[in-house]
Amino acid sequence: MNNNHPHPHRFGNQIRVLAASACLAAVAAVSASEREQLRDLISDATSKTVATLTELKNAGNLDPVTSLDVIQQFLAPHISYPALTQAAMGKHWRKASDGEKEAITEQFKGLLERTYAVTMSKFTGQKVAVAEARELDDGSVAVLTKIQDATVENIMREVDGEWKIVDIKVEGVSLISNYRRQFDAVVRQHSITRLIEALRDKNQGG
Repeated sequence: MNNNHPHPHRFGNQIRVLAASACLAAVAAVSASEREQLRDLISDATSKTVATLTELKNAGNLDPVTSLDVIQQFLAPHISYPALTQAAMGKHWRKASDGEKEAITEQFKGLLERTYAVTMSKFTGQKVAVAEARELDDGSVAVLTKIQDATVENIMREVDGEWKIVDIKVEGVSLISNYRRQFDAVVRQHSITRLIEALRDKNQGG
């Protein structure tokens, strides 16, 4: 028997590995122009947010209601709340009914917008610097923003054909990872219904 010929199974495995690698490379490829567009998008949205909040503060009109309006006008359109909610729910998302998924997404959206409004209001009068947009291993793009001494990363991914924010990292800490731990604890100790109630209570409490 000639040992110089490759084993057919080994040859087949090599073909499959090469094909899989080619597919991954195709999925992960994000062009430089796309990254630049995402960088400009986040830069524009963040700059307008901070500038508008600053104007409201200088006019004595900055409050929880007006700051929330600013977030909903400039930043919310670029956020995928369903993707954020599903990621925060983790394995519990599959257990939720369609009605529960809708309720959780609605309440989590409200909580995130209010949290973002409070956070961004602290940066009034500050200069926004969007440093870079870099591709991550999973094909998503991280847009790095610096406001004052804070570093914020907006993680963006294509959702239904549009690039949307699917996670936010502040000083390297993932917003989604933080909420996933909280959500998991509530669902494990109580139920999905209790989680919805807890989110609703937070939103109603301001």
